[in-house]
Amino acid sequence: MSAVRKLTPETKTLRYMINGMGMVAGRASTRIGKRSFDLFGFVDVVGFAPILELEPAGDACRNFTPMEALPHICQICRCRQVEHPTDRREVASWLCVQTTSSSNQAARKKKILESPTLRARAWALINSGHRVEVWGWISGRHAGAQAFRIFELRGSSPAGLVWHDKGVTEVEHEIIGQLTGQH
Repeated sequence: MSAVRKLTPETKTLRYMINGMGMVAGRASTRIGKRSFDLFGFVDVVGFAPILELEPAGDACRNFTPMEALPHICQICRCRQVEHPTDRREVASWLCVQTTSSSNQAARKKKILESPTLRARAWALINSGHRVEVWGWISGRHAGAQAFRIFELRGSSPAGLVWHDKGVTEVEHEIIGQLTGQH
């Protein structure tokens, strides 16, 4: 009997973005020896919801939707937005995630805000219409359930950046099977 391999927060985030959110996503960090290098100094995983087609009026999108059964599917175009986006930039923006365990989440948030370089890079991403978030995976969930807390970085200037708690996201049971390799 082989031991169940524990997935890293980065792998959980990547799989959830692809399987749970219908995004095109990939690792944005690389490992050389024992050292890890993140994109822009803080991005582990990056993803976006692709626009496959826009209606002639430009007010509806055709986003990639691999799992039709998940909640929050737009009734206009079947995309995964809770509210239907009318601005193409809203749909095509990148989600840049620093991912970690919930116990290290505060340190990751602090790292971004306390470094002038990382703060400036994060603000440049936000000002360009992209989202910057820190996802902290919660350990010790009952019955193998998975969940993570999301903090989103917002602000109108580099000095004005603050973290906003977007709450805990419970991972769907069908996604849990994909996260752990069990079906």
